[in-house]
Amino acid sequence: MKYTRDLTEVDVGVTGIPFDSATSNCPGARFGPCGIRGASTEVASLDDFPFNFNPFDHLSFEDYGDVWLDYGYPEILVENVEKHADTILKQGIPLLSFGVDHCVNYTLLR
Repeated sequence: MKYTRDLTEVDVGVTGIPFDSATSNCPGARFGPCGIRGASTEVASLDDFPFNFNPFDHLSFEDYGDVWLDYGYPEILVENVEKHADTILKQGIPLLSFGVDHCVNYTLLR
């Protein structure tokens, strides 16, 4: 999957939200987007998927990059996530996001 901000003819937009400041005693979600991207390069050549088909043969996925976050101003997190998600969703493209604590889930569902 390549990184691009051009979502023309894309079936699914993928984005990362490297934030976990609203958790206690279990941080680490902020490393999710980078970790998933790194791990996906290791399994990209596998022919075996658990559902007996390769989803990349049926859908085009594009990595839109991470939501820009300023950790010095956590109060703008929700606004930044909404703007980022809206950029993708308003193009009629489903969004798949990785890495974030539970405080942002409601924002994405809205």
